[in-house]
Amino acid sequence: MNFTEWANNKVKKLTWVDIGLIKLSVAAFVLMIAKLWSPLLSLGLELDWANIHSVCDNSCKEFLEGLKMGAKADI
Repeated sequence: MNFTEWANNKVKKLTWVDIGLIKLSVAAFVLMIAKLWSPLLSLGLELDWANIHSVCDNSCKEFLEGLKMGAKADI
């Protein structure tokens, strides 16, 4: 079994909670790198904070809706 087959088998076992937590940890890691490595912030990129906020907001809403659906399925 090569690495690609192994990774595909592991990804197929992930639930939506696992994927949501991976997204959250990646976002936190990127923010940590941006905070600790100040040249990254001074690249002159103009970030559209409204769009970044809306993406994060939508992700949180989907995550919470999934938690509600998961709780109802357990009942």
